[in-house]
Amino acid sequence: MAVDTASHIGNFDATKPTGAEAAAELDDNLRHIKTVLKTDFAYVTGAVTASHTELSYVTGVTSAIQTQLDAKGAKAGQVWTGTHDYTGATINVATATAGDSSTKAASTAFVAATAFASALPAISSTTANKLITNDGTTSRWADTPLITAESLFIASF
Repeated sequence: MAVDTASHIGNFDATKPTGAEAAAELDDNLRHIKTVLKTDFAYVTGAVTASHTELSYVTGVTSAIQTQLDAKGAKAGQVWTGTHDYTGATINVATATAGDSSTKAASTAFVAATAFASALPAISSTTANKLITNDGTTSRWADTPLITAESLFIASF
Protein backbone atom coordinates (compact mmCIF):
# COMPACT_ATOMS: atom_id res chain seq x y z
CA MET A 1 0.00 0.00 0.00
CA ALA A 2 1.46 3.36 -1.05
CA VAL A 3 -0.84 5.81 0.75
CA ASP A 4 1.11 8.74 2.23
CA THR A 5 0.99 9.03 6.02
CA ALA A 6 2.35 12.59 6.44
CA SER A 7 0.70 14.71 9.10
CA HIS A 8 1.94 18.05 7.66
CA ILE A 9 2.74 19.36 4.19
CA GLY A 10 6.48 19.31 4.80
CA ASN A 11 6.35 15.58 5.57
CA PHE A 12 4.74 14.41 2.33
CA ASP A 13 6.64 11.64 0.58
CA ALA A 14 7.26 12.74 -3.02
CA THR A 15 7.50 9.11 -4.13
CA LYS A 16 3.87 8.37 -3.19
CA PRO A 17 1.64 7.36 -4.81
CA THR A 18 3.83 5.17 -6.96
CA GLY A 19 1.32 4.76 -9.77
CA ALA A 20 0.83 1.06 -9.17
CA GLU A 21 -1.94 1.57 -6.59
CA ALA A 22 -5.51 0.51 -7.04
CA ALA A 23 -8.13 3.25 -7.55
CA ALA A 24 -9.31 2.86 -3.94
CA GLU A 25 -5.81 3.63 -2.64
CA LEU A 26 -5.59 6.72 -4.88
CA ASP A 27 -8.88 7.92 -3.40
CA ASP A 28 -7.41 7.37 0.07
CA ASN A 29 -4.36 9.42 -0.93
CA LEU A 30 -6.54 12.34 -2.11
CA ARG A 31 -8.57 12.28 1.11
CA HIS A 32 -5.33 12.22 3.11
CA ILE A 33 -3.97 15.23 1.18
CA LYS A 34 -7.21 17.15 1.93
CA THR A 35 -6.91 16.29 5.63
CA VAL A 36 -3.30 17.54 5.78
CA LEU A 37 -4.19 20.78 3.96
CA LYS A 38 -7.14 21.44 6.28
CA THR A 39 -4.89 20.76 9.29
CA ASP A 40 -2.03 23.02 8.17
CA PHE A 41 -4.32 25.78 6.87
CA ALA A 42 -7.07 25.51 9.48
CA TYR A 43 -7.64 29.28 9.65
CA VAL A 44 -7.76 29.90 5.91
CA THR A 45 -11.47 30.00 5.24
CA GLY A 46 -11.46 31.82 1.90
CA ALA A 47 -9.38 32.35 -1.21
CA VAL A 48 -5.81 33.56 -0.63
CA THR A 49 -5.09 36.41 -3.04
CA ALA A 50 -1.58 37.35 -1.88
CA SER A 51 1.21 36.67 -4.35
CA HIS A 52 4.21 34.53 -3.45
CA THR A 53 6.23 37.77 -3.11
CA GLU A 54 3.71 39.25 -0.65
CA LEU A 55 3.65 36.04 1.37
CA SER A 56 7.45 36.02 1.45
CA TYR A 57 7.38 39.36 3.32
CA VAL A 58 6.18 37.54 6.43
CA THR A 59 9.04 35.04 6.45
CA GLY A 60 10.49 34.93 9.94
CA VAL A 61 7.50 36.63 11.61
CA THR A 62 7.06 34.96 14.97
CA SER A 63 4.03 36.85 16.31
CA ALA A 64 1.14 39.01 15.11
CA ILE A 65 2.48 41.76 12.84
CA GLN A 66 -0.03 44.39 14.04
CA THR A 67 0.94 43.72 17.66
CA GLN A 68 4.59 44.26 16.75
CA LEU A 69 3.78 47.52 14.94
CA ASP A 70 1.66 48.76 17.85
CA ALA A 71 4.56 48.11 20.23
CA LYS A 72 6.81 50.41 18.17
CA GLY A 73 5.01 53.50 19.45
CA ALA A 74 2.30 55.81 18.26
CA LYS A 75 3.01 58.91 16.23
CA ALA A 76 1.50 61.06 18.97
CA GLY A 77 1.65 60.73 22.72
CA GLN A 78 4.49 58.21 22.82
CA VAL A 79 7.31 58.74 25.31
CA TRP A 80 10.73 57.96 23.85
CA THR A 81 13.69 57.37 26.14
CA GLY A 82 17.36 56.71 25.56
CA THR A 83 19.61 57.93 22.77
CA HIS A 84 18.28 58.15 19.22
CA ASP A 85 20.28 58.74 16.04
CA TYR A 86 18.36 60.86 13.55
CA THR A 87 21.29 61.47 11.19
CA GLY A 88 19.92 62.51 7.82
CA ALA A 89 16.34 62.66 9.09
CA THR A 90 14.05 65.64 8.82
CA ILE A 91 12.30 66.24 12.11
CA ASN A 92 9.36 68.62 12.25
CA VAL A 93 7.99 70.02 15.49
CA ALA A 94 5.23 72.51 16.08
CA THR A 95 6.34 76.07 16.88
CA ALA A 96 5.52 76.67 20.53
CA THR A 97 3.91 79.87 21.71
CA ALA A 98 6.07 82.64 23.17
CA GLY A 99 6.83 82.08 26.84
CA ASP A 100 6.51 78.28 26.66
CA SER A 101 9.14 76.90 29.04
CA SER A 102 8.14 73.24 28.84
CA THR A 103 10.45 70.38 27.86
CA LYS A 104 8.79 69.95 24.46
CA ALA A 105 10.99 69.99 21.35
CA ALA A 106 11.58 73.53 20.07
CA SER A 107 11.50 74.57 16.44
CA THR A 108 14.13 76.85 14.97
CA ALA A 109 11.50 79.58 14.64
CA PHE A 110 10.64 79.37 18.34
CA VAL A 111 14.29 79.39 19.43
CA ALA A 112 15.13 82.38 17.21
CA ALA A 113 12.12 84.37 18.41
CA THR A 114 12.68 83.50 22.06
CA ALA A 115 16.44 84.04 22.07
CA PHE A 116 16.26 87.51 20.54
CA ALA A 117 13.12 88.53 22.40
CA SER A 118 14.77 87.92 25.76
CA ALA A 119 18.13 89.46 24.82
CA LEU A 120 16.96 92.59 23.00
CA PRO A 121 14.94 95.53 24.23
CA ALA A 122 11.34 95.66 23.04
CA ILE A 123 10.76 96.79 19.48
CA SER A 124 8.01 99.31 18.76
CA SER A 125 7.21 102.15 16.40
CA THR A 126 9.26 104.48 18.61
CA THR A 127 12.43 102.46 18.04
CA ALA A 128 12.51 103.12 14.29
CA ASN A 129 15.89 104.44 13.07
CA LYS A 130 17.57 103.69 16.39
CA LEU A 131 20.52 101.49 17.18
CA ILE A 132 20.91 98.94 19.94
CA THR A 133 23.66 99.78 22.37
CA ASN A 134 24.66 98.38 25.74
CA ASP A 135 26.67 99.19 28.81
CA GLY A 136 28.06 95.70 29.15
CA THR A 137 25.06 94.51 31.12
CA THR A 138 21.87 95.93 29.66
CA SER A 139 20.86 96.49 26.04
CA ARG A 140 18.91 99.61 25.12
CA TRP A 141 17.87 101.64 22.11
CA ALA A 142 19.92 104.73 21.26
CA ASP A 143 19.46 107.45 18.70
CA THR A 144 21.29 106.95 15.44
CA PRO A 145 24.31 109.27 15.42
CA LEU A 146 24.22 111.87 12.71
CA ILE A 147 27.03 111.20 10.26
CA THR A 148 27.94 114.13 8.06
CA ALA A 149 30.69 114.73 5.53
CA GLU A 150 32.34 117.07 8.03
CA SER A 151 32.38 114.44 10.80
CA LEU A 152 33.88 111.90 8.42
CA PHE A 153 36.53 114.44 7.36
CA ILE A 154 37.47 115.21 10.96
CA ALA A 155 37.55 111.51 11.91
CA SER A 156 40.05 110.85 9.17
CA PHE A 157 42.74 113.07 10.83
